[in-house]
Amino acid sequence: MTLEIVGFWATAVVLLASSFAVVLTRNLFHSILYLAVALVATGVVFLLLDSAFLFGVQLLLYAGGVVTIVVFAIMLTEQLVGQSIRQTSRQIVNGAIVSGAVLVGVLGFRDGRHHRRARSRPRGPVRRDAPAPGGAAGGRARGRSLLRARRHLMGLPAYLGLAAVVFVVGLFGVLTRRNAVGILLGIELMLNAVNINLVAFARFHGDLAGVVFTLFIIAVTVAEVAVGLALVIAIFRVRRTVDADHLDLLRG
Repeated sequence: MTLEIVGFWATAVVLLASSFAVVLTRNLFHSILYLAVALVATGVVFLLLDSAFLFGVQLLLYAGGVVTIVVFAIMLTEQLVGQSIRQTSRQIVNGAIVSGAVLVGVLGFRDGRHHRRARSRPRGPVRRDAPAPGGAAGGRARGRSLLRARRHLMGLPAYLGLAAVVFVVGLFGVLTRRNAVGILLGIELMLNAVNINLVAFARFHGDLAGVVFTLFIIAVTVAEVAVGLALVIAIFRVRRTVDADHLDLLRG
């Protein structure tokens, strides 16, 4: 068993355990700490995919920025209300059923495409014409040589499966959490899973577009957290609650 396999499974265990803790812990501050662990573990996944730059961005901008903003919002909200904010869940059984169905569908789609590609792959040697150095094929070849410096022992389906489970855990948090901040934490987990998918596809298919989209998602997510928490605090000043069931100010 090589270091890459051990690192992948150890990181996957930490990522999944912290993700479950985010959506199941009643203490909101503890959920933020578990989210920080999940974001750092995702950065380690990027490192396993030879994306050291994304690991640094994830660690400094995403994990550091998001956690700092959310902790500040929680401290301000608790200072206004004068007590610790506890999280509660609703419709846990329904949320588990929907999340499980989504997970089964995603994994089934992944396995189906993997088997179809394996059957359609030619068994004998295939002759390919040399691409033009300045053409689009040449650009893709250069991008592929930059991204695929070595072969990975853990294949693409392993990373896609890990991302699918993290996405479903975040979806479960969005469907079951009553606290608006807790719902935002579930969305963060879902976007985190999307980033793992993009980086994995970029690495195994030699396409830099996945890395570029990941950078955009990280930047947009940090801004989304800041704006979303600002709205939550503004609503809390009026309604004195962050329970999503009572946030109906826009209803006509």
